[in-house]
Amino acid sequence: ICGSSLIGNTRSVTAAHCWRTNTFQARQFTVVWGSNALMSGGTRVVTTNVVVHPQYNANNLNNDVAVIRHNSVAFNNVINRIALATGSNSFAGTWAVAAGYGRNGDGSGSSNPGKFQANLLVITNDVCRQTFGNTIVASTLCVSTAHGSSTCPGDSGGPLAVGSGNNRQLIGITSFGTQWCARGFPAGFARVTSFASWLSSQ
Repeated sequence: ICGSSLIGNTRSVTAAHCWRTNTFQARQFTVVWGSNALMSGGTRVVTTNVVVHPQYNANNLNNDVAVIRHNSVAFNNVINRIALATGSNSFAGTWAVAAGYGRNGDGSGSSNPGKFQANLLVITNDVCRQTFGNTIVASTLCVSTAHGSSTCPGDSGGPLAVGSGNNRQLIGITSFGTQWCARGFPAGFARVTSFASWLSSQ
């Protein structure tokens, strides 16, 4: 299970490791829009057309970004695109919202049948390096999970967003964390401002 974000009628963005790791290669994605339930409802499209960032590194998850190309989906009151963040804002000190169908704690053994979301505080990369070392590069964005909320296994590829309504922006793509998602360690995302140009070109 992975998340994604709709960035156009025929394009969604997710984490590259959802499609390919050193030991796993997906064959297809079933993309779901317009439903808070994982296994039912909404609009569902199957695709095998996934473009992984050319500098994706499966060992350290740098450039952990991929574009899903799919049949056109119509926008409506429950399905809409999200704008890509651009510019030089680091968003450090900003509260953002992550969403996904992953586990809701260290003790839960499987993904959730419904979507959860968490309010997370963006931290500086220097603070994040205290946990993850040189894995943290300029194109990484990190959040604090000290307030008891975090992304967990099953949330990969999903959104980290700021703003609301038509002003909502995608600032991160859920990428990595520690093996414990409820113990206060930071969580890492692909920084969308670093990839906005490439994403838009796909």
